[in-house]
Amino acid sequence: MKEDIKIAFFDLDGTLLNDNKDISKEDIETLNYLHDIDIKIVLASGRFDKIVSKYAQVLGCVDYLISNNGALMYDKQDNIIFKDVFNPTLLNKLWKYSLDNHIGLTLNTKGKRYSNKYATTTSSDNIIIDKLINIEVYQLVFTSYDKDKITNLLNYLKDINVHITYISNVYYSDNNDQSISVDINLNHVSKGYTINYLLKKLHLKKDNAICFGDNINDQAMFNACKYSVIMNNAKEELKKKAKYITLDNNHSGITYFIKEYFKKKDN
Repeated sequence: MKEDIKIAFFDLDGTLLNDNKDISKEDIETLNYLHDIDIKIVLASGRFDKIVSKYAQVLGCVDYLISNNGALMYDKQDNIIFKDVFNPTLLNKLWKYSLDNHIGLTLNTKGKRYSNKYATTTSSDNIIIDKLINIEVYQLVFTSYDKDKITNLLNYLKDINVHITYISNVYYSDNNDQSISVDINLNHVSKGYTINYLLKKLHLKKDNAICFGDNINDQAMFNACKYSVIMNNAKEELKKKAKYITLDNNHSGITYFIKEYFKKKDN
């Protein structure tokens, strides 16, 4: 395996990040070790690009960053390599739906997030706007405390050229309410789609790639890499989607796998 791999892809939440949203010292050392033996390091996340960049700075060895579930990819110098944006017609349609139904909508752009007044997020990165602005949008995030509004939204989205990347529940400690978040991308966009683009650009093959993930939006990534590793904290049905299983994200599962299969201690 070690001789074949030229590039490694890492999901963030539930994979490289522990439950405290930190990267362990062991995993930082492991990724830098991989980089030192000429394996390119790529972060591949569903998160907003500013968050992905923050963790890249912590690692100090990242060559490429994939954010917004594959809709945006850029290099360590912040040069955009690949992007896929929502067209204005579709964007206007979804924005109107959010206002008509009093449901939160956040637009992920490069370095900034713009939200309508119904968005439940409390992030300082969000800028509240009352009308759409002319800017490239890579991913949409609908949010609401109302489960019925989310159910209606999911039914509405079935007939639109988008796919639901991820659905998550977030509890806010100040009021104990649960906000439901629905991430939306264009139909063809995925981590795997963008990984294939990068492999072709770098003249690499699927056989040269390894990836680590834990969730449903990582399945396309698993398909794009010969060596796919899923964390032990993943749901049981997802563990069948990857070639290998490692320890969970709170026990430096990435480091465990690399030590086991790359025999790091013997180098």
